[in-house]
Amino acid sequence: MPAISAEVRGILWIIVGVSGLLSTFLTYVLKDNLSYFAYRIFGQNPGNRPPRKPFWLWLVYIFAVVVFIIGTAFASAAPNLPSKPEDIVISTPVKAGEYAQVSLKTDPGAHCELTYTTPIGNPSKAQGLGTITADGNGLCAWRWLITARTEPGSGTLTIKVEDDLEIRTIEIIE
Repeated sequence: MPAISAEVRGILWIIVGVSGLLSTFLTYVLKDNLSYFAYRIFGQNPGNRPPRKPFWLWLVYIFAVVVFIIGTAFASAAPNLPSKPEDIVISTPVKAGEYAQVSLKTDPGAHCELTYTTPIGNPSKAQGLGTITADGNGLCAWRWLITARTEPGSGTLTIKVEDDLEIRTIEIIE
């Protein structure tokens, strides 16, 4: 089942509510006919057949019931879209030979990845970078050493949270 945003889920619940009200109203309008058919299905004497209702009324009724059932199932079971990273905090500037830090907020359990490219374009393999899972509060945090040999300048941070990608810079100073 595809993931949906909170806004789409809200719209689905509104549609489900309207179709629920419509099917309830139409159940009342069609109650004599529905009772008649229920008696016939279970082999009991239904009595006199009530006047026939227009065909389009039955179509609207069936459509409302189907939308209510499928909409409820989808709105309640579809996973949430992961939120974009928020509150990205980068310790910048960082002196060569000291630790850099990045933190962000996202959905709890989201997979977060951080890569760092030095100012001269080399991808860093420093311990503390890589993929982590957001904690129960949705926090992802990294801390890694900017080696003393790192040239001053602008490094690149690539932050990936689920399918969302953010590119930021970090200033390295002497």
